[in-house]
Amino acid sequence: DPNAPLPDPVVTPPPPAPTTKAISDKAAFEPVKPVRYADSRANRRVVRLKASTPQTVTMDADGATAVSANFTVDRPSADGFLTVYTCGATPPEISTLNFKRSHAAANQAVVPLTAGKLCLFSPVDTDIIIDVNGYFRTSAKTGFMPVKPARLYDSRNAGVARLTAGIVRKIKVEGVAGGAPKSANAVAVNITAANSAAGGYIQAYPCEQNGSEVSNVNFDAGDVRPNSAIVPTSADGTICVVSSVNTDIFIDMSGYFVDGDGYRFTSLRPIRLVDTRSAASNMNGGTNGNRLAAGKVARFRVAGTRGVPSDAKAASVNLTAVDAIGGGYLTAYPCGTVPAVSNVNTTATTNAIANGAMIPLSAEGDLCVYSDHAVHLLIGINGIWS
Repeated sequence: DPNAPLPDPVVTPPPPAPTTKAISDKAAFEPVKPVRYADSRANRRVVRLKASTPQTVTMDADGATAVSANFTVDRPSADGFLTVYTCGATPPEISTLNFKRSHAAANQAVVPLTAGKLCLFSPVDTDIIIDVNGYFRTSAKTGFMPVKPARLYDSRNAGVARLTAGIVRKIKVEGVAGGAPKSANAVAVNITAANSAAGGYIQAYPCEQNGSEVSNVNFDAGDVRPNSAIVPTSADGTICVVSSVNTDIFIDMSGYFVDGDGYRFTSLRPIRLVDTRSAASNMNGGTNGNRLAAGKVARFRVAGTRGVPSDAKAASVNLTAVDAIGGGYLTAYPCGTVPAVSNVNTTATTNAIANGAMIPLSAEGDLCVYSDHAVHLLIGINGIWS
C-alpha cells in the first residue's frame, strides 16, 4: 500500500557503560618519605617495558590496599600511553599517562593493589620509574580532608621570583589562606611548571628531608606541564621544591591528610567514567560526542553511578584532555564557583595529556569541569573517599 505509514525507525540503544565495584575495605593513608622504589634504567625492581607486554611489580606493601606513587616514563620508542592497574585482569581501557616519542612524562596516581602487586602496560617500549609517597592500609590512622581547590603559590605574581636551577625554595602550605591546618601531615597538590627555557624536572618533598632523588614534574622547554602530588609536610608547615632549570611554578591544593580524622579510601575497579568523544549518552556526559565548549562548565554525576558508592565525598580520578582546539586549561572542582586553579594544560599541538587528581565532590556527588577552550575530556576513576 503506497499510502501506508512508514515503520518507526529502529533505534539501537548504546552498549552498556562499564561499571565498577569496591575491591578493598576502607583504608587510611600512611605517608612515607618520597623514595625512588623502582627504575628500569638501573634494573631496580623493574625492567624496560616491552610493547603490549604487561609487567607485574611487587610493592613493599604488606597489608596495603593501594599505593600512592608518581609514575614516570623515559625514552619511549614511540608516542603512546602507560596504564597502571590492578593485576588479575586484562589492562582496562584507561590510561594513567600519555607521552611522546623520546620524551619523559610523569603522572601521580593512587593504584589499588592485588596481594601487594600492581601491573604496568604500554603499547610501546619504554623505561619506567616509580616514586612512592605513601600506602593505604586498613590499620592506618591518617584520613583525607578534601577542600575546594585553591592556588597556594604562583611565582608569576608580583614580588615572587621564578625558581632558579638547583636552588631550593621553601613554601608555606599550612596556616595560610586556602592551605591546610597546622595539624596536617601531608597535602594533596597540583604542581605546574611553566615558561622554562629548557626541559627539566621539579622535585617536591618535606624540607627536613634535605633533598630527594624523586621527581614530580617532567617538562619540555616552553611547556605548561602539571602533575599532582601528595607531599608530606615539614614540622613548620612547609614543603620544599627545587627545579633542575629556571622555571615558573604554581601550586594548587585540593586537600590534606590529618591523623585521626578525615575520610578513608576505598579502592575501585578502574573504569572510564566519561568520554566526551563517545556517541553513547551513557558515556559522553551529555555532550553528544562533542568537545567541551570553551568557557563552559560540564557537570558529571560520580557518587551513586555505575557502581561508585553513593557515600563518596571525594574521588581519585585521572583527567585526560584529547584533541584540543588551541591551547588552554581545564579545572576540576566540586561545582559552584569556578576556582582559580588548573588541573590539565594543553597546547595547540597537544594530542593527549593526562593528570591525576583527588577532587572533592559536590553535596549531590557531582564533579564539575570548566574548560577555557574546546577539548575532549576523558575521566577515569579508581577510588573514592567516604
